[in-house]
Amino acid sequence: MQRRYKIALAVPALCLVAGIGAGSVTPDTPAPEAPAETLEPAILELGAFTFHIEQPHHTTYVVTRMSAVFADGAAAELHATPETVVRLRNAVFDAVLDVRPSAITGDVDLDALSERLGRTLTNEVPDIVSIDVNLLGSQDVPRR
Repeated sequence: MQRRYKIALAVPALCLVAGIGAGSVTPDTPAPEAPAETLEPAILELGAFTFHIEQPHHTTYVVTRMSAVFADGAAAELHATPETVVRLRNAVFDAVLDVRPSAITGDVDLDALSERLGRTLTNEVPDIVSIDVNLLGSQDVPRR
């Protein structure tokens, strides 16, 4: 019985020693070169926005969540200050004032809105790559 305990302890110890020894005997291979650092886009949340769009027989309220996409994390961190976020939000409101619904369907084209906001905000902050606009909801309220 005591012999089994010794074998049970000796086998893992031998495997450990063999593993360490095998690591020191294997030839050194050069480590693969790390790929050049690629810049991943960084997203700065601008928050939720509610816009009202006046139409002939009703008012449409559109609720969106927007975020600015920067080329890299450093640019996003640079513009993540509260003052810059407020400036970007104000620029969003200024750009949306000129958006009109489609004459045929009465809907707001989110792709056109995103493109327009991207152009406007790129003039404000050149580091912005694009603007993501996610529709959270819309509601038509008839006029009285």
